[in-house]
Amino acid sequence: GSLKTLTILSKQYNFEVEQIDSQDMEDLKISSTQIRKALSAGDLDRAWLFLGYPYPLSGRVVMGKQNGRTIGFPTVNIEPHPYKLIPAIGVYAVLAEYNGKALKGMCNIGYRPTVQGEHLTIEVNLFDFNKEIYGEEIRIAFMEKIRDEIPFEGLQALQKQLEADRKLAVKLLKEG
Repeated sequence: GSLKTLTILSKQYNFEVEQIDSQDMEDLKISSTQIRKALSAGDLDRAWLFLGYPYPLSGRVVMGKQNGRTIGFPTVNIEPHPYKLIPAIGVYAVLAEYNGKALKGMCNIGYRPTVQGEHLTIEVNLFDFNKEIYGEEIRIAFMEKIRDEIPFEGLQALQKQLEADRKLAVKLLKEG
């Protein structure tokens, strides 16, 4: 909302509003619009630069189709809070926080074309984690985009790609 709207709401909901002069970086005015554009394009580096931290996403863990566990890549399916911007479709290296514990993993945002998915999902394969946490909250931070989501000939081809993605995600998260 605008400064005027926030000022009105601050009185109603008892919070403070402080106006900060616009900031420029790389000849661009830093704004929520620029951050949204970067995330929508999958440009995590630019979003991180503008935010000052990796983009976080929290949500409730919901039941998925459980295809991942049949090929050795079980996932936590996240239903994000409705107001959160979802980054571009693709595969990402992520850091996660669950129940105060820091975890590493990889996340797919997309429609799961290999298994004829019908709606957008956010699926996270957490490394060294094997626990059912349906209904609980989890938070992830997007560290690096690995690749775009693409269809594969079948689950075996997908499994092979996921193994390569995992190796790359482990490397990226170790370096970061």
